[in-house]
Amino acid sequence: FEVIWSPIIAASSGSLNQNQEREAALKILTSAIEVSARFYMEKESLLCVSALCTFTHLQPWAPLQVQNIRAIRELLELTNSFTTFFEPVWEKILTLLASINSFLVLHSSSHVIDPAKSEIVHRNAEIINEYIPLSAIENLFESSTKFPSSSIVPFVSALCTVSHNEFLQRPPLSFCMQRIVEVTAFNMDRERFVWQQMWKPISEHLIEAGCLPDESIARCAIDSLRQLAGKFLAKD
Repeated sequence: FEVIWSPIIAASSGSLNQNQEREAALKILTSAIEVSARFYMEKESLLCVSALCTFTHLQPWAPLQVQNIRAIRELLELTNSFTTFFEPVWEKILTLLASINSFLVLHSSSHVIDPAKSEIVHRNAEIINEYIPLSAIENLFESSTKFPSSSIVPFVSALCTVSHNEFLQRPPLSFCMQRIVEVTAFNMDRERFVWQQMWKPISEHLIEAGCLPDESIARCAIDSLRQLAGKFLAKD
């Protein structure tokens, strides 16, 4: 696999983008992701997942096609099957999940949308709502309790990184921050040494968010800390 993975990505990506044997190309790419994840191959996993994420074409100005939705569904299925992804791989996957959420938020909010893009945005949001099972997204965070100790820390660290990136958007978003609270609460019964490794990036991230000039994000971070403190006290 170390020898053939690069040609696999090139051939699969070319077929996906040129309408040639897309089903077969998607199957080959997802199989490559499975193999690289199973054997802890960081570079190969990252590039294979990046190729699949790119093919989703999840952008406000790009109309979604059937093959793009299929790629999103395949990626969601992979996240619920494997927990051995490395932190950079989780960042790619969580960024995609955050994009799905921001798409729906943009569609349902009063935020002003460029009229030239408005129809595409709304149509894409409708497609996502109809064909992407949001339960699969929720299941990922709920199932974090089953992640092995070696996997939960990279997952949490990636979640904090993507959350930070959401703060830089205009308007700032808090999808990942909300998920951080959920994952923290779900995993409070972890072994102490694992919990300490998890809490380090989480606490640093929430403190950073609480000091941001954007009041909505700062309040959200402070409220998140309050919620977690309440859960800690209830647990003890």
